Amino acid sequence: MIRPEHIALEAAARPVRREEAVAAAPADEKQRLLAALEKAAWNISKSARLLGVSRWTLYRRMFRHGLERPGEGL
Repeated sequence: MIRPEHIALEAAARPVRREEAVAAAPADEKQRLLAALEKAAWNISKSARLLGVSRWTLYRRMFRHGLERPGEGL
């Protein structure tokens, strides 16, 4: 049974700003994303499965790091 004393209220009380969340991302996340995308020939579904995340999470992380599929920026 989960009781109130099992929950860390200090962490839940302070909202996390977007800048802090981006700064907390691992420095090598962009490289992991690129490696998975290249291994899957930029197939988003396959890349997401390789990384163990949803397609939408992968899209958000690609956006965060300024990654676009080759040819989409035309």
